[in-house]
Amino acid sequence: MKNLLGLNPIDVEGSDYSAIGVGYSKFVKMGNKFPLLVGKVNSFGIINHKDRIKKNIFGRIDEEKEHLSLYGKTSNIKVKGFLAGVTTLIIGEDIWGPATGFELGQVKKYKKIKTSTNWDFKIKKGHADCIYDIWINKNRKGKCIPSDVEIMVWLDGNFEPPWKEIGEFKDFRVKMEKKIKKSHPHDPGITFAFFPKKRIGKLYFDYKELIDFCAKYLKKDLKNHWIRSIYLGTEFAKNTEVEVKINKAKIDFV
Repeated sequence: MKNLLGLNPIDVEGSDYSAIGVGYSKFVKMGNKFPLLVGKVNSFGIINHKDRIKKNIFGRIDEEKEHLSLYGKTSNIKVKGFLAGVTTLIIGEDIWGPATGFELGQVKKYKKIKTSTNWDFKIKKGHADCIYDIWINKNRKGKCIPSDVEIMVWLDGNFEPPWKEIGEFKDFRVKMEKKIKKSHPHDPGITFAFFPKKRIGKLYFDYKELIDFCAKYLKKDLKNHWIRSIYLGTEFAKNTEVEVKINKAKIDFV
């Protein structure tokens, strides 16, 4: 992977699916390189497209002097479920659209995926989180299928989904959801969520260990699955205002 300092710093804002951009951030690294980042504001929870306007939902990704800012704000707008949208960075290929990034390879390619993050989470009102979200897919390209696995790491937030508690792993509590096709027609499969027992604004973990835990729990070999994408963002509900300041995010594939 090349050092991408020739690109502009990531800078995205908007209210609908056109809010997408490409760039780099000096606060996000893969090894010693600055990876190609896709920035996106996804207003997936808004029921009516005409309501995807700034007064109802607005997200922004902004490279500032001391941090990378991920921001979201919503009104008391009607939403499909609990969440209205997400402001997120994407490393790899966005599973919701065309191939916008680069290939991260299969799970078997790596012994470790060391992940280190420092952040500040500030919520003025409402409900929001700060999460990593990695997609482990059977197919390199195309739509998600029921054998795909989503693994979330809840860095911060003031809510948790009401999923099944399945135990603990190291410094995490673990929940799981087996998705129902009716409510997840575009992202079937199984989602695991890892919640740190302590939230102190910094976290180090090995994503490969989490993948191996999920594989063991499912009694399923995930070595030939593809790491389609890694997301780092803030999800938010209606009537919410939140900002996540990423001071450092580093992912080392070993």
